[in-house]
Amino acid sequence: MKKILLIILTSILFISCGDYKLLDDARKVRVGMTATELKSVMGEPWTVNVESDKEEWIFTYYVGDNVYVGCKMRMSVDIINGKVYHFYSY
Repeated sequence: MKKILLIILTSILFISCGDYKLLDDARKVRVGMTATELKSVMGEPWTVNVESDKEEWIFTYYVGDNVYVGCKMRMSVDIINGKVYHFYSY
């Protein structure tokens, strides 16, 4: 009984942790997109680093069928003047 309860609670925790993005979402990112368009595709960035002339937004996404069997990846997106200037995954 305790195992079943633990599995249920863990599942609820993972489901409620947020909107996970997959490789298909990351493939929609394009140079020239506005910051608003980027957020509509990738959601809120995991972190934002501000430099003198640009912002670096970091996103997390998963490669695989879903977040439970996929490989976690990060995407760095440079925003200059409110638009995507450059991006890469690692």
